[in-house]
Amino acid sequence: MMINFQKLRKTATTTSATINKYFVIFSLEKIILGSSLKQARCFNYQSCINVKEIHCKAITPPDCGFASDIYNDATLYVPKGCYEAYYTAVGWRNFKTIIEE
Repeated sequence: MMINFQKLRKTATTTSATINKYFVIFSLEKIILGSSLKQARCFNYQSCINVKEIHCKAITPPDCGFASDIYNDATLYVPKGCYEAYYTAVGWRNFKTIIEE
């Protein structure tokens, strides 16, 4: 399935977000994950090849798994005061750049 948009936003009440091999989203540049998120997944790097920003609004880092290149290429934005929680959380700690917002 080909999807053409630049931003994916999950609402504050969404608890899971998965982008998999069935979605090819070449134009997706920003992912915004809501504060109630419990799980985030994007295992197929080709599905998220242009993602440059992931904004996660959850205070407690959700369970996550991303394709390895996303950790290198995208900047992770987390709530103010949550840097340490994400920096030490399994999965999230693999992001090269984590910024509080």
